[in-house]
Amino acid sequence: MEPLRLELSLIMWCPSCRSEYRAGIAECPECRARLVDEAPPVDALEYIPDRWHKLEEFGDEIAARMVEGFLVAQGIECRVQDLTFRAEFVPIAPQLAKFRLWVEPSQADEARRLLAESRPAATCPECGLTLDAPGAPCPACSEADAGRRPG
Repeated sequence: MEPLRLELSLIMWCPSCRSEYRAGIAECPECRARLVDEAPPVDALEYIPDRWHKLEEFGDEIAARMVEGFLVAQGIECRVQDLTFRAEFVPIAPQLAKFRLWVEPSQADEARRLLAESRPAATCPECGLTLDAPGAPCPACSEADAGRRPG
């Protein structure tokens, strides 16, 4: 009788699509996400690896998703986590919405740099229009003090 041989095969997982890969593969060929050694939770739509860094928080999902899309297009691995409290049959007030943008640690500094370079120089306090030059009156609403930096 042959001795029983146990082979421990390490399975790697894609945190985006939950696909399984054998040891030695580092990146999901479909999602281009870096593989992790633990399976993402089945019921979690937005798995965030424990080692990732919080980059920013938003009160608006559209803004969070736009920043996420911008960073992904620049090759930054990131994910938005929806932390908004939801209760059945109760509308959510905008001030209660909360979205957190997480980034892979080795790409955090690059993500911060890209975001800083992409942010507008000034916005109009009256209508919110993005201005090309601080100090100029707003062309949309003629606000004289339109050239302040966003806060």
